[in-house]
Amino acid sequence: MSRRVIGCVAAFAVLSQVPAGAQENITPAEMMARLNSMQTAREAGQIIATADACGYTLNPEKVSTFMRDTLAEMDQSARMVFQSAAGAQKIRMGEMSEIERTGACALQAKLAKKMGLMN
Repeated sequence: MSRRVIGCVAAFAVLSQVPAGAQENITPAEMMARLNSMQTAREAGQIIATADACGYTLNPEKVSTFMRDTLAEMDQSARMVFQSAAGAQKIRMGEMSEIERTGACALQAKLAKKMGLMN
């Protein structure tokens, strides 16, 4: 799926959580904050869902802290993105070629370190 389509879907998800008639009251900064939350939630879902399949180890305490202090504080649409991304990534892993899986796993491990979820 192209970045443009993903961006449109993400923007729709953000706007669909706003009460009718209130969309015009969302500032660009609020929209960007929501999109950033959904991006973080998507990455976290993919990282956590594929750790075992990719062979990298996450720190359970750090994952728990992230879930409690970061994800739980995000709005409902970001939390839904987390769940969707986790499930979709597991499915995609089974459909990837070996080289795609190698690349995806390298990326997920790097992002896990960047997010502070590894030892």
